[in-house]
Amino acid sequence: AERARAVHRRRHQELNVLSRPRTVWVALLLSALLLPAFLWWGPLALQREVRARCHRELITATRGRNSAALRALLLIGVDDAAGRWAQPALWAAAAEGWDEGVALLLEHGSSIDEAAKASGTPLEAAIAERHQSTALLLLGHRASPGGSGRFSPLRVAARTCQPVVFSALLQRMRGDPELPRALPEIVENACPELRVR
Repeated sequence: AERARAVHRRRHQELNVLSRPRTVWVALLLSALLLPAFLWWGPLALQREVRARCHRELITATRGRNSAALRALLLIGVDDAAGRWAQPALWAAAAEGWDEGVALLLEHGSSIDEAAKASGTPLEAAIAERHQSTALLLLGHRASPGGSGRFSPLRVAARTCQPVVFSALLQRMRGDPELPRALPEIVENACPELRVR
């Protein structure tokens, strides 16, 4: 009977993994290493998800021209930085031509020259969509007029026949060293209404 109990105890010890001293130390070591990693990465992942959802709500409020929702989101501290998301809310407001939303976002510290991933800056979006009042509002808040490249705001304003925006951009770009060289070509490709001026 004593021998049977000893065999039973040995089998029980073999089956009970945690009763082995080495296994216990390995388990404690792994938990000591993994627990801080979980405690550090878990909240970061949650924080990123919350930020992404809040930014989506900001874009939704902007596209829907919902001033109250936009103001509430900005007051609780939702950031307009696009980061890894597709576009900043300021870009969406400028592309929609929503002057009130643009002013509200600028008042709450949105970056005026932050570009959407594939669509350029808010000023470029406003000019491309022919929202002259929005473009002038952005220029009034010191938006960068860009260079004189192929899709620069100046060229787009000239091609799409926006004389008020074109002259405002010219005034802002007065000190640009590339402008005198690029201006004849820009005017040549401009709409007839601008060439007369």
